[in-house]
Amino acid sequence: MKKVYAILSAIMVLVVLSSCGGQRTFQTNPPVGGFAEYLIIEIPDFKTSVSSIPPDATWRIPNEIAERLEREKIFIGVSRSPVSIRERVLVMEGNIVNVEPKEWYEQAIRTVRVTAHVRFVDKAENRVIAEATFEGVSKAGALSGGVPFAYYRLVDEIVEYIKHNYTLRPGY
Repeated sequence: MKKVYAILSAIMVLVVLSSCGGQRTFQTNPPVGGFAEYLIIEIPDFKTSVSSIPPDATWRIPNEIAERLEREKIFIGVSRSPVSIRERVLVMEGNIVNVEPKEWYEQAIRTVRVTAHVRFVDKAENRVIAEATFEGVSKAGALSGGVPFAYYRLVDEIVEYIKHNYTLRPGY
């Protein structure tokens, strides 16, 4: 009986690891000078008009992004609420634009895709520095983590984008 459980466990691990999914980024407006000149990043709750998304996604995804950026120590400050200063503050505005499939029972068995459009805005000038559309994917439905894993992959893609575009320039 122990062998059966061991074999089933091994099969489950293989399925999960092979179907974990991926992510994609579609950059529409790349940052010209990078994000290195910004000391603080402000991350408000995401917005959405998608009715099939769980309501906690609009704050859970930005929370995870903020936690990851704090751990990575990319910016001097990471804030989930508005800060009073305006100079050298980057605001990350997110909008969840799509979740596929829509129905929860389909999400349990099919590939889950969460798409968010993100704008990076210079707070002092109220000018868009960069914008991109990110997609987090969880293949094989609940077997590979479902919607929560798709959120995680979305967060991972956004954080990697920020890290990639945070080019330290001389003098900073």
